[in-house]
Amino acid sequence: MGWFKKQKTNSHFSSRRNWGYLLFGVAIVGFFLFLQYRQSLFFTRRENITVGFFLEKPFVLSYSRQTGFVHLVSYDSQIMLNVSGGYGMYKLGSLNLLGRIEKKRSAILIKSFQELIGVPVDLVVYPKKALVLEDEKGSEEGFNDYFFRLRQKGLNRLGVAYSTHNIFDLYMLQRIVNTRVDKLILTNAANEYLESDGNKYYNPEKLDNRLKGFFYQPKLTASHGRVVILTTKAGYKAARRIARLIEGMGIKVQEINLLKASTNLKEECFIESHKVFGYEARLFADYFQCRSKNTDEKGVIYFRLGKLLVNDYN
Repeated sequence: MGWFKKQKTNSHFSSRRNWGYLLFGVAIVGFFLFLQYRQSLFFTRRENITVGFFLEKPFVLSYSRQTGFVHLVSYDSQIMLNVSGGYGMYKLGSLNLLGRIEKKRSAILIKSFQELIGVPVDLVVYPKKALVLEDEKGSEEGFNDYFFRLRQKGLNRLGVAYSTHNIFDLYMLQRIVNTRVDKLILTNAANEYLESDGNKYYNPEKLDNRLKGFFYQPKLTASHGRVVILTTKAGYKAARRIARLIEGMGIKVQEINLLKASTNLKEECFIESHKVFGYEARLFADYFQCRSKNTDEKGVIYFRLGKLLVNDYN
């Protein structure tokens, strides 16, 4: 009898210990999912989520959380564009290969899609294997047919990689690609280029006017703040690029203020603003990975570029 009681007691403790392990595992999974939810682009202060797709026919998708509309802008893979970060001119279709060589695939593709669309791009989708998008001169399929074929197949069957590993982002992206037809706006930008020396060069001015307003962040358009970018002469090119992205979000850049030649830029960038512009400051800080701090001056949002940001966007 004593042996039976001992076995029963051991079994009871073992059962309690197993339940403890199970609850601990559930807690770990729950905490992981909570962090993924908190860090997801689709549950932050962003009102528009913009995604670059480096696929057979490259395009940018922008989703409005406010209206539910999805805007798609398609491009010719053979156009030449200036890749920020000091890389110079490259064909859009070869940027995956450049990113692979430089070991910066996500960063280079994101910056390049930003150059094309004129607004910050949050994440990018690209093929795991194919390195270069070939010229499709023989293809009769238009972008609209291609997109609906793509979404019928499903992103998870395309053999693609993502610049994010957040499970909520991937789930939401799949849902957004499958948005019902009456919520889709498709723009063909494949013919928006200038031809010279047998090459097609991207023409941002024409397309910016055509798309103006589609990708605005509504809260920014209602802001009374004015952005002033502070940099040195060496960072002027980067400042111009960043100014275009900021205005693409819907808020006016009042000026680019060049600091004295003797001024040394800090490593990090700073967003300096009055507390009434807390939303704007946090949004810019998120997009450009800057620090933000309060000032007493009202009406102006100062964007002080740092060396790292200048190197990325020059």
